[in-house]
Amino acid sequence: MTRPVPDGPAGRGAVIRPPGGEEWLRAFGDGPFSQALSLAIRSSGLTLERLRYRLQQRGVRVSTTALSYWQRGENQPERPESLQAVVALEEILGLPTGALLALIGPPRPRGPHLRQGPGSLSTKQVWDHPAAFVAVLAMIDATPLDLHAFVPLSAYHAALVDDEQCHAGIVRQRTLRATRDGVRRVVVALHEPELRSAPRVTDTHACRPGRQRFDPDSGFMAYELLLDRELQAGQCIRVAHTVRFPPGVRSTVADLRVRTSPPELVQEVVFDPAALPARVLYFHRAKVSASREETHELYPGSSGVVQHVAASPVPGIHGIRWQWG
Repeated sequence: MTRPVPDGPAGRGAVIRPPGGEEWLRAFGDGPFSQALSLAIRSSGLTLERLRYRLQQRGVRVSTTALSYWQRGENQPERPESLQAVVALEEILGLPTGALLALIGPPRPRGPHLRQGPGSLSTKQVWDHPAAFVAVLAMIDATPLDLHAFVPLSAYHAALVDDEQCHAGIVRQRTLRATRDGVRRVVVALHEPELRSAPRVTDTHACRPGRQRFDPDSGFMAYELLLDRELQAGQCIRVAHTVRFPPGVRSTVADLRVRTSPPELVQEVVFDPAALPARVLYFHRAKVSASREETHELYPGSSGVVQHVAASPVPGIHGIRWQWG
């Protein structure tokens, strides 16, 4: 589909030249969405009524009241038609693709049984290249909000390292609780800069592989797991799958982006006993712009398995890295 030419001063994918200085840079770096939207609207010189009209010209209907709520932080776009409006707003305001969409936080919980854990992070706070992340999700008709169709109750993430010291794949198991009615798929994303060809999703449990898209330029992959049964809000399911990497991936880091904290997180790296590393360290980053804090060393022993277990971990980037000597 051909996109309309943007009305704003910058073209799609252009570098933002912020008239607001540091305030602009902070808002589009870490959010919140409301502040970034407000700054962009103010810079454009457009009234909310004019924005509504330009959105309507693109076939997108949103009220000036909704736009006002969004820029004041009283509400955020979550429905598909609202997210379509955000994409159109990026074009109208002359912003790079995903500049606003990546700042939208997790959907607000509805009902007492959907209370979330401590804090949550936006896409830009957990991914180094949010525009590429948003783009690969779009290839399977998804947005960052689709990653929050569930509240995680437990998460298991294991990286597999073979006897040639290559990262062979990932095993994932999660217990999830639906946040809305009619959920039929789990949307998953991963980022591995060392990948040059697409991984394979195999060994699924309580689901089956759906669409998969891989961007070799960025190393992002997005895929969907089609559930065996449709879930309504509050219903739970345990799903599992494996992602098999192509041969020769020389990564020495396995990390997990935690945007909304689960009650339990288990991270493992499973080394082939014939090729054990010289040193293994656990680390955490509060967000991508923060420095990495290596808190303690992990030991594989004769089994070749290193493990980090956390109860209600803080959101951020939780990772394990290793050295071969």
